[in-house]
Amino acid sequence: MKKGITYNEESFEEDRRLVRLWKEGDRDAAEELLRKYDPLICREAASAREEDREDLRQELRLAFLEISKAYDEKKKIYYAYFMKIRLHYAKVDYIDQDNRRRGKDTAWLEGFDPADEKEEAPDMKDLLLFVKDLPLGPVERTLLDSILAGDPNNVQMKKIHKKRSGYYSAKARLVDILRQHKEELREILK
Repeated sequence: MKKGITYNEESFEEDRRLVRLWKEGDRDAAEELLRKYDPLICREAASAREEDREDLRQELRLAFLEISKAYDEKKKIYYAYFMKIRLHYAKVDYIDQDNRRRGKDTAWLEGFDPADEKEEAPDMKDLLLFVKDLPLGPVERTLLDSILAGDPNNVQMKKIHKKRSGYYSAKARLVDILRQHKEELREILK
Protein backbone atom coordinates (compact mmCIF):
# COMPACT_ATOMS: atom_id res chain seq x y z
CA MET A 1 0.00 0.00 0.00
CA LYS A 2 1.37 3.40 -0.98
CA LYS A 3 1.80 5.68 2.01
CA GLY A 4 1.32 9.39 1.63
CA ILE A 5 1.38 12.33 3.97
CA THR A 6 -1.07 12.18 6.83
CA TYR A 7 -1.42 14.89 9.43
CA ASN A 8 -1.68 13.18 12.81
CA GLU A 9 0.60 12.87 15.80
CA GLU A 10 1.59 9.30 14.94
CA SER A 11 2.69 10.35 11.45
CA PHE A 12 4.63 13.32 12.84
CA GLU A 13 6.49 11.04 15.24
CA GLU A 14 7.23 8.59 12.42
CA ASP A 15 8.63 11.44 10.30
CA ARG A 16 10.85 12.61 13.17
CA ARG A 17 12.09 9.05 13.70
CA LEU A 18 12.88 8.61 9.98
CA VAL A 19 14.71 11.95 9.83
CA ARG A 20 16.76 11.01 12.91
CA LEU A 21 17.65 7.63 11.39
CA TRP A 22 18.57 9.21 8.08
CA LYS A 23 20.81 11.79 9.74
CA GLU A 24 22.54 8.85 11.45
CA GLY A 25 23.22 7.30 8.03
CA ASP A 26 20.25 4.98 7.41
CA ARG A 27 19.60 5.16 3.64
CA ASP A 28 16.40 3.14 3.94
CA ALA A 29 14.95 5.87 6.16
CA ALA A 30 15.80 8.49 3.50
CA GLU A 31 14.16 6.37 0.80
CA GLU A 32 11.05 5.89 2.95
CA LEU A 33 10.78 9.66 3.55
CA LEU A 34 11.27 10.38 -0.14
CA ARG A 35 8.66 7.79 -1.09
CA LYS A 36 6.22 9.28 1.42
CA TYR A 37 6.73 12.87 0.24
CA ASP A 38 7.05 12.18 -3.49
CA PRO A 39 3.35 13.05 -4.12
CA LEU A 40 4.00 16.49 -2.59
CA ILE A 41 7.06 16.93 -4.83
CA CYS A 42 5.03 15.95 -7.91
CA ARG A 43 2.22 18.31 -6.92
CA GLU A 44 4.67 21.22 -6.53
CA ALA A 45 6.25 20.41 -9.92
CA ALA A 46 2.85 20.19 -11.64
CA SER A 47 2.59 23.98 -11.83
CA ALA A 48 5.70 24.24 -14.04
CA ARG A 49 5.66 24.22 -17.81
CA GLU A 50 5.26 20.71 -19.15
CA GLU A 51 8.76 20.58 -20.63
CA ASP A 52 10.26 21.68 -17.28
CA ARG A 53 8.31 19.40 -14.93
CA GLU A 54 10.74 16.48 -14.85
CA ASP A 55 13.70 18.80 -14.25
CA LEU A 56 11.81 20.54 -11.47
CA ARG A 57 10.83 17.20 -9.91
CA GLN A 58 14.50 16.15 -9.84
CA GLU A 59 15.54 19.51 -8.38
CA LEU A 60 12.84 19.23 -5.72
CA ARG A 61 13.95 15.70 -4.84
CA LEU A 62 17.50 16.98 -4.31
CA ALA A 63 16.14 19.94 -2.34
CA PHE A 64 14.06 17.48 -0.28
CA LEU A 65 17.22 15.70 0.84
CA GLU A 66 18.93 18.99 1.74
CA ILE A 67 15.83 20.28 3.53
CA SER A 68 15.54 17.05 5.51
CA LYS A 69 19.11 17.46 6.72
CA ALA A 70 18.29 21.04 7.78
CA TYR A 71 15.23 19.96 9.79
CA ASP A 72 15.66 20.58 13.52
CA GLU A 73 13.12 18.70 15.60
CA LYS A 74 14.09 20.75 18.66
CA LYS A 75 12.22 23.69 17.16
CA LYS A 76 8.95 21.74 17.53
CA ILE A 77 7.88 22.34 13.93
CA TYR A 78 6.00 19.46 12.36
CA TYR A 79 8.13 17.93 9.65
CA ALA A 80 5.26 17.76 7.12
CA TYR A 81 4.52 21.48 7.44
CA PHE A 82 8.21 22.33 7.39
CA MET A 83 8.73 20.25 4.26
CA LYS A 84 5.68 21.62 2.46
CA ILE A 85 6.74 25.23 2.98
CA ARG A 86 10.41 24.65 2.18
CA LEU A 87 9.61 22.66 -0.98
CA HIS A 88 7.35 25.47 -2.16
CA TYR A 89 10.17 27.98 -1.69
CA ALA A 90 12.63 25.62 -3.40
CA LYS A 91 10.25 25.52 -6.39
CA VAL A 92 9.97 29.32 -6.46
CA ASP A 93 13.77 29.63 -6.28
CA TYR A 94 14.19 27.13 -9.12
CA ILE A 95 11.70 29.01 -11.31
CA ASP A 96 13.42 32.33 -10.54
CA GLN A 97 16.83 30.89 -11.37
CA ASP A 98 15.45 29.33 -14.54
CA ASN A 99 13.94 32.65 -15.60
CA ARG A 100 17.22 34.44 -14.89
CA ARG A 101 19.09 31.75 -16.83
CA ARG A 102 16.71 32.24 -19.72
CA GLY A 103 16.94 36.00 -19.25
CA LYS A 104 19.20 36.41 -22.26
CA ASP A 105 16.85 34.24 -24.29
CA THR A 106 13.73 36.04 -23.11
CA ALA A 107 15.09 39.56 -23.22
CA TRP A 108 13.09 41.87 -25.48
CA LEU A 109 14.33 41.47 -29.04
CA GLU A 110 18.01 40.62 -29.21
CA GLY A 111 19.96 43.58 -30.47
CA PHE A 112 16.85 45.75 -30.49
CA ASP A 113 16.91 48.88 -28.40
CA PRO A 114 13.71 50.94 -28.44
CA ALA A 115 15.80 54.07 -27.98
CA ASP A 116 17.79 53.29 -31.15
CA GLU A 117 19.20 56.75 -31.91
CA LYS A 118 15.88 57.76 -33.43
CA GLU A 119 14.39 61.04 -32.41
CA GLU A 120 10.89 60.37 -33.66
CA ALA A 121 8.74 57.46 -32.54
CA PRO A 122 7.84 54.74 -35.05
CA ASP A 123 4.37 54.78 -36.55
CA MET A 124 2.33 52.83 -33.99
CA LYS A 125 -0.43 52.28 -36.55
CA ASP A 126 1.88 50.08 -38.68
CA LEU A 127 3.11 48.25 -35.61
CA LEU A 128 -0.43 47.56 -34.38
CA LEU A 129 -1.47 46.27 -37.81
CA PHE A 130 1.56 43.98 -37.90
CA VAL A 131 0.95 42.68 -34.36
CA LYS A 132 -2.71 41.99 -35.18
CA ASP A 133 -1.65 39.39 -37.78
CA LEU A 134 0.85 37.54 -35.57
CA PRO A 135 -0.01 33.87 -34.85
CA LEU A 136 -0.64 34.27 -31.10
CA GLY A 137 -2.73 32.26 -28.69
CA PRO A 138 -5.34 34.05 -26.57
CA VAL A 139 -3.04 34.39 -23.54
CA GLU A 140 -0.14 35.76 -25.59
CA ARG A 141 -2.51 38.10 -27.48
CA THR A 142 -3.91 39.50 -24.21
CA LEU A 143 -0.40 39.82 -22.79
CA LEU A 144 0.87 41.66 -25.86
CA ASP A 145 -2.10 44.03 -25.81
CA SER A 146 -1.42 44.72 -22.15
CA ILE A 147 2.28 45.35 -22.81
CA LEU A 148 1.48 47.71 -25.69
CA ALA A 149 -0.98 49.52 -23.41
CA GLY A 150 1.92 50.12 -21.01
CA ASP A 151 0.45 48.11 -18.14
CA PRO A 152 2.81 47.18 -15.29
CA ASN A 153 3.64 43.50 -14.72
CA ASN A 154 1.11 42.95 -11.93
CA VAL A 155 -1.70 44.26 -14.16
CA GLN A 156 -0.49 42.08 -17.04
CA MET A 157 -0.61 39.02 -14.75
CA LYS A 158 -4.18 39.82 -13.74
CA LYS A 159 -5.28 40.32 -17.33
CA ILE A 160 -4.00 36.90 -18.40
CA HIS A 161 -5.18 35.26 -15.16
CA LYS A 162 -1.79 33.72 -14.39
CA LYS A 163 0.47 33.62 -11.38
CA ARG A 164 4.10 34.64 -11.61
CA SER A 165 5.55 31.47 -13.16
CA GLY A 166 2.68 31.22 -15.69
CA TYR A 167 3.10 34.90 -16.51
CA TYR A 168 6.82 34.53 -17.22
CA SER A 169 6.20 31.41 -19.29
CA ALA A 170 3.62 33.27 -21.39
CA LYS A 171 6.00 36.20 -21.75
CA ALA A 172 8.78 33.84 -22.90
CA ARG A 173 6.47 32.29 -25.53
CA LEU A 174 5.51 35.78 -26.72
CA VAL A 175 9.15 36.83 -27.00
CA ASP A 176 9.95 33.66 -28.96
CA ILE A 177 7.18 34.49 -31.45
CA LEU A 178 8.34 38.10 -31.72
CA ARG A 179 11.93 36.97 -32.23
CA GLN A 180 10.80 34.83 -35.18
CA HIS A 181 9.50 38.05 -36.78
CA LYS A 182 12.44 40.22 -35.72
CA GLU A 183 13.42 41.41 -39.21
CA GLU A 184 9.86 42.41 -40.07
CA LEU A 185 9.60 44.32 -36.78
CA ARG A 186 12.87 46.13 -37.45
CA GLU A 187 11.52 47.26 -40.85
CA ILE A 188 8.39 48.66 -39.22
CA LEU A 189 10.31 50.37 -36.46
CA LYS A 190 12.83 52.08 -38.79
